[in-house]
Amino acid sequence: MTLDDFLDRLDRLGPELAAWPIAERVAANELLQRDPEARRQKRHAERVERTLHGSGPAQPDADLRRRIEAIARNVPQEPASATVVPLPARAPRHRAWAMATAASLAASVLLGFVVGLSEPAVEVMADDDPMFSTLLLGPDDSDEALPWL
Repeated sequence: MTLDDFLDRLDRLGPELAAWPIAERVAANELLQRDPEARRQKRHAERVERTLHGSGPAQPDADLRRRIEAIARNVPQEPASATVVPLPARAPRHRAWAMATAASLAASVLLGFVVGLSEPAVEVMADDDPMFSTLLLGPDDSDEALPWL
């Protein structure tokens, strides 16, 4: 195993060699025994792994918790009615706009239904039809490819 191969597998499989496939693990151990750069890169990958996965969520210390609670106690409390914001009344034109939108949607559905019923049925080509294969694959160089011309 070369150093580049080792670094590639270190990125993909992680620094824990026990999780590597057996053949690659053996080759990596041999490389680690003879190459100081490989050992340095493995230690670096282990530090990165510990940094990313080793620590849990930060817990606030007791002093920070006391300061937050003190600030919360000093915030003036407002009555619940002071925080209610009245919504503006709906304008009468809102209803007209909604009705116009609903009527437009209903008309477009009805129009689509009528047009769909009035269109003639489309004939389906058979797979062995030469026109079908020409449309699907494009014309070839022979004269037999376009018998309808």
